[in-house]
Amino acid sequence: MKYHYIHQLPNNRLWSVCLIGVATVFFMITGCAQEEVAEPFEPRASHAAYIEGLEQMDMADTALGGQWIDASKDVLAEPMQIELPFREQLFFDPAAPDAAGYAFEGRRGRSIRISISFNQPSEQRMFVDLFRVEDGNEKLVHIASYDREQNSLVFEPQRDNLYLLRLQPELLRGGRYTLSIEENPALAFPVEGKGMRDVLSFFGDSRDGGRRQHEGVDIFATRGTPVLSVSAGTVRRVGTRELGGKIVFVRDEKRGLNYYYAHLDEQYAERGQTVSPGDLLGAVGNTGNAITTPPHLQFVIYADRWRALDPWNYLEPGAGPPALLPGDEYPLESHMRTAREIGTVLGDDLPTGTVVRIIAAGTEGLRVRVPGHQGLSQIIELAYEDIELIEQPLEAVGPLRMAENTYLYSAPAPHGEAVAELSNTAGMTLLGVNGSFYYVETETGQRGWLPQG
Repeated sequence: MKYHYIHQLPNNRLWSVCLIGVATVFFMITGCAQEEVAEPFEPRASHAAYIEGLEQMDMADTALGGQWIDASKDVLAEPMQIELPFREQLFFDPAAPDAAGYAFEGRRGRSIRISISFNQPSEQRMFVDLFRVEDGNEKLVHIASYDREQNSLVFEPQRDNLYLLRLQPELLRGGRYTLSIEENPALAFPVEGKGMRDVLSFFGDSRDGGRRQHEGVDIFATRGTPVLSVSAGTVRRVGTRELGGKIVFVRDEKRGLNYYYAHLDEQYAERGQTVSPGDLLGAVGNTGNAITTPPHLQFVIYADRWRALDPWNYLEPGAGPPALLPGDEYPLESHMRTAREIGTVLGDDLPTGTVVRIIAAGTEGLRVRVPGHQGLSQIIELAYEDIELIEQPLEAVGPLRMAENTYLYSAPAPHGEAVAELSNTAGMTLLGVNGSFYYVETETGQRGWLPQG
């Protein structure tokens, strides 16, 4: 895993992390969807309506309201790139206006399910919006909002494209949540008991000495194996064709697609019949021009105007649910420390024992915030094995040095709040470091930051 400096942020704000360069541009956001309103007398119908409500109450120009609006834009301009499947636990501090943004590739033929679970569902006040990137990263088109009633957002990309997901709690709302994004085929498999390993002839293969290309895929199976409907639809034709032999056509109005099942040995569907995924349509055979080949189903997907599409993405199984995350040994918003020296792309390396605060725990690692000295903090990505719990004293630093009659601070910065006055370091345990500050625990169990003498 590559460790690198991500951003410098105000300590009193938690901004989202930028892991890839989605160009910082002015976005045109269109087509906002309606959302259920938990309390009908408040402007929560959509993210856009919420901003309008802030403006009407003269809150948009306040420091708090302005930071909230800026955060909503920043995470779309600078999202974190992820690969599916993906899972992450994230904590939003109710006192810090914040948002999180994720960028991922969506492929036509796939069904993507976005699920969010809250530790305290009754406190859920989260806007979740999905956008499609268009016009060379200069335009975002809003395509869906999270359905609080369904507790998930499911969509099928209409083209191979980059998509952005934004999560943002309302002002003064927050808490801990788990985000899961899973990718699966949009269609059921058309031959009972078979899978992609049984596809032995592919879309675009040469036919008739190169005079034409194969439309669809051939799925080989024993004669008589049930052929099943891949989706809900209406049977439009049951008949016989010269090349396809015994065939069944099914129209999928929801997706605007037509499914062609060819070379059947038997046809069980009837014209005009309404079918659901898994309903019996026929049986595998080798009728038509497949008479000299072993029994198989030719399955073809046609878009409008009879343009054939490669069925592979529509049928290939997904990678399964996102990997489980480590448990409470990585509590969010808790202090931990680096177990080794960490290199950064920008700025100085972080020495062993540097105290960090966990922002998010994901399938590939952690995002942590490193307290800074000038009212700024760094957010970096670390592997799980590169941080450790703060339980044992840190031995990498010699005896503590401090001025007499100094104070213990809440943060390693000049503006940190003094939480206790100290007269000496007797009985004090060193737990971590950050620049010119020690992170210590007193004999009474109080933890805080101590300036080095």
